[in-house]
Amino acid sequence: PFRHTPEFAGLRVTMMLLSNWDAKDSRNGPEESNAGIFRGPGAGGNPELLYSFFDWGSTLGRWGGLMRRTRSDCSGFSADTPGFVKGVHGGIVEWGYAGKHQQDVKADISVDGLRWLAPWVQRISDAEIRAGLEASGASDRQTACWATALEERISQLETVAGLGRISRPSIAR
Repeated sequence: PFRHTPEFAGLRVTMMLLSNWDAKDSRNGPEESNAGIFRGPGAGGNPELLYSFFDWGSTLGRWGGLMRRTRSDCSGFSADTPGFVKGVHGGIVEWGYAGKHQQDVKADISVDGLRWLAPWVQRISDAEIRAGLEASGASDRQTACWATALEERISQLETVAGLGRISRPSIAR
């Protein structure tokens, strides 16, 4: 029910933003799936469907095929960053990302979809990115490395969405 919605496109872009190459769904068997749809309480007592991706362990490294991808690898994550967004063709964003079920993750995300996502991503300050990395146990060196790469990836999203870089609060590096 979430296919072709801006919210689902936003989740897929977030997965690529963090280089999460380990997307698995029911095709891998229910015990291996790390994605799901849940029914939760909605407004006015009406049930609401919620989509969840709940395994982020294969992130912040290199994307790619079996012998290339890594986890928690700042230098690899940074090396992939210049190719995060490859271009736009016919209003559809072309991504550098590769991983499990990559066609499902990166297919048919439009520039309009990025325009929907951009205000949510732009609300995250550079200081908050760094604080989140530090809180998760990243060293000072890792924090600087990952934050710089994430900020560059966000800048690429903003550029493709036609928004340019907004003035986001930053901390001294």
